[in-house]
Parts: sequence; C-alpha cells; structure tokens
Amino acid sequence: MRPILWRLHYLGGILAAPILLSLVVTGILFAWSPQLDALRFGDITGRSAGPAVPLSEQVVAAQAAHPDWRVHSVVPGHDVAAGPDLTTAVILDPPGGADGHGTPEDGVAVFVDETTGRATGEVALADTSEAVLRSMHSSWTLGADAEPLTELAASWFLVALATGVFLWWPGLRRRGSAAFAFRRGIGGRRHAKDWHSFLALALLLPMVFLAITGLTWTDGAGERYDDAKAALSPPPPGGVDAALPAPSSGAADPAAIDRVAAVASGAGLRTPVRFSVPQDDRTAWTVRSEDATFPVERDQLAVDGASGRVVERFDYSDENWLNKLSTGGMLFHQAQLFGLGTQIFMTVLALGIGAIIAFGYRMWWMRRPAGGWGAPPPQRDWVRSAPIGLLALVVVLAWALPTLAVALAVWLVLERAALWWRVGAEAQRARKQGRAPVHGVGSSGWEACKAAVVAALGIAMIAGPHVGDGDPALGALGRLVAWAWSVPLGIAFLAAGLLGLYATFAVGGRAQDARREVIS
Repeated sequence: MRPILWRLHYLGGILAAPILLSLVVTGILFAWSPQLDALRFGDITGRSAGPAVPLSEQVVAAQAAHPDWRVHSVVPGHDVAAGPDLTTAVILDPPGGADGHGTPEDGVAVFVDETTGRATGEVALADTSEAVLRSMHSSWTLGADAEPLTELAASWFLVALATGVFLWWPGLRRRGSAAFAFRRGIGGRRHAKDWHSFLALALLLPMVFLAITGLTWTDGAGERYDDAKAALSPPPPGGVDAALPAPSSGAADPAAIDRVAAVASGAGLRTPVRFSVPQDDRTAWTVRSEDATFPVERDQLAVDGASGRVVERFDYSDENWLNKLSTGGMLFHQAQLFGLGTQIFMTVLALGIGAIIAFGYRMWWMRRPAGGWGAPPPQRDWVRSAPIGLLALVVVLAWALPTLAVALAVWLVLERAALWWRVGAEAQRARKQGRAPVHGVGSSGWEACKAAVVAALGIAMIAGPHVGDGDPALGALGRLVAWAWSVPLGIAFLAAGLLGLYATFAVGGRAQDARREVIS
C-alpha cells in the first residue's frame, strides 16, 4: 500500500496545493470581512447613538433614492460580535433582479441613520467584502465553471491528509512519542519533513473539519451529502410557510413594518433580524433571526402585515440535529460562530495549512533529482495488487467526492499516455540501433484497444464540447463529466490515444522476441 499512497499523497500536493494556497489567502480575508467592510464603508454603516425613529420612516428615507425599486428586506441596526455595530440596512431590488443566496444578486443596501432617519449612503451587495471574497474563495470570481476546481482541491486535501497519516504511522512505531515532535539540531530535508509532519498532526482534526464543512456547500460533494442526509430520513431544514390563508389587504405595504417589528420584538427573536417584505397580499412577512452566536437560535415568524397576526412560527429548538450540525459547521467555517475568537483561530489554522504546504514543497525540492520531478514511481497493475480495504475505500471516496473520481480517471489516462510515450521513444531508439524494442506495456492488442478508446473519447470531446452541461436532471457525477467534456481535454485525450496507438504498433509483433532478449 505504501507506494500507492505515497504517489497519491504526492499528486495531492503537486496538483491541489497551489489552489489550497489561494483558498488559504482568500479564507483569511473572508474571515475578517466584517472588519474590512467597516474600514471601507464605516462612514455610512456606522451606528449612531440615540433613540431610533420608526422603521417605516427609515424605509421611506431609503426608497427616496430609488422610488421605483422594490423593498426586498430590512435589517434593523444591531450589535455585531466580530466588528463595529451596524445601522439599519434596507435592501432594494431593481426591476428584473435575480435572487441569490436569499438576497437580490444586483440589489443595493441603503443604510439609514436610526437617530436622524436620513440615508447615509448605499453599497451594492455584490461589492461588499463578504460577496467579493466569497466569489474569490469559491471560483476566483470566474463563475460557476471554475468552482469544480476548488472542490477538487478540497477533495484532494482530504486524501492528502489520510495518506499523510498512513505514511507517518511507521515513524510512530520506530520513534514512539518522539514522532509527534520535530527534532532539533537537524537541517535540510529532514528539518522540513519534521515541521511538515508536526504541523499536520497538530492541526489534523480542525483541517479535516474545515475540508468537510466546505465540501458540503459544493455542487458534487454537496449533493452526495444531501443524499446521505436523505438516507438518514431527517426532515428538511425547517422554516415558516409565508403563504397567507386568504388575501389580506395592505399586507405587502412596507409601512406595515412597524407593526411586524413590534410582533417580532415581543416574540424575542435574537438579533440580527431580517424582515422580508412580501410581494403581494397573499404572502406574509417573514421575520428571520440571523443569529451566529453559540448556541445558535434562528427562530422564524410569518406575520400578516395588515393585522399583525402571527400566521406561523418556527422555533429553532425543534430543528433536526443534523441540520443544526450543518448550520453550525458552516458558521464555524465562515469564522462567524464564536466571534473574534473564531476569526483568530481560523486565521492561525489557515496560516498553518500554508506552512504545511510550504514545508512540503521544500521537502520535494530538496529530494528531487536535478532536472527531474522526483515523483514516486507509478504502480503497474495496482488494482490487482492493492488490498481489498484500500479498493473499498477508493470506491467510497469516488462516490462521496465525484470531482476526485473524475480527476483521478483523467490522471490515469494521462499517466498511461506518459508510459506510451516512453515505450514509443524506446522503440524508436531500438530501431535506430538495429535491435528489438523492449516491451514496456501489456498485450499489444489490448493496449491498442485502450489507446483507440482514449482517442475516440478525445474526438467526441472535440466534436461536442460540454454535452449536457447545465442539465439539472444529471446527477453530480454526470454534471462533472459534462463540465469536463471540453475541447482542451479532448485534445489531450486524442494526443494520448494516438501516442498509445503509435507505441503499440511500433513494438508490433516483436514484443515476445523483445521479452526473450531481455531475459537472455
């Protein structure tokens, strides 16, 4: 198992580490986004002292700048655990705006001074530090097409952690408790290796937690997580139904927010609270607590704006434990759950991951031969030689992490192409020297079939790129295959297949003679 896992660990470091370094940087910045926004927009978002005017007057002041825009939601001024207190934010939705993450994608937050009732300024939701850094963290602001790459890096990160523990384990048997520390007085590659192992072991559990909580929000692994939750048969995340039993005249009037706010205050919802304005008289106001402190309390109310009657209430204490775990894990991942303490902890954790990667690269650079990559050698027929337990783990990971399965399949094809290249080059040299080529692959007929299949896949990718891409009916693995079904990868597959055909036909029928020549 060791050679196989060493190669997987190496591939995870070489392929995923650069992306992980970008996630480290953007993750640290995202953790401090409240403070960054305070620096950028503190002059218009700062909360002033004194008694507040009614919310309805604040909404009118916000609408004055954009009278034709719909009031989407209102977040009254509140205390912020991880930054300066905020004044009231009125979210306005321009005509034809699209919804994203519960707020309009092209919406604008107009901030209103609670004391004077005057608008102090506005900020586009897409320009906030949280929105910009969230996009950078997930896709480098390149959109949905780049998100599978960050998902792949997080998946490889888990594999690198698991294989790293396995590679470290023999050292524990040899050195005992000394394996948990780094040795002093040594330099070079061993010094880098000791720091690499020491930091990875010290931060192992939080790193695993960080990777898993991040993957639950991705497209491929996130869908698998939802499937696993459905198999456990928990109810879906709870909430209130905003539909009114009958139309209520005036229920959608933004001026009704004072009546709704009084009801929410009496219900004891924990701040910050978001008031979602209904779009018609058949819909109730939705009041949601957006609490991010421990223990999390995210109660919800559905209130008839015309009468102030509570149509429905959802107590977060009734939420399923698995859904609570998901919410808490994501709030911790975003450095929101425990305020400033979590921000500091996540920053230290991210810097530790960066140091682990840096020491890993130093180890590789010092070990590699001059002019070479220093990669662990590929294992031939590893499927037949690997233990059953390892193969079972590969199957489970391929199901749980579909991006990893697709990437590993592509890597195996490209690795085979490298073997075909070496065989073809050896055949060319042997022909020039007047000797039989050394046979470096299996049966020529079987290799030719594999090469032909790879070449055909390449032609299909070039002829019909992104077939099925965006089809919601496809499963997680199907969407990833459709995403990868592209011209660049098709060219690579076609070249690999042609290399394989050349190698097998270059060796030709003289393979058995070549084997006898090597044996003799």
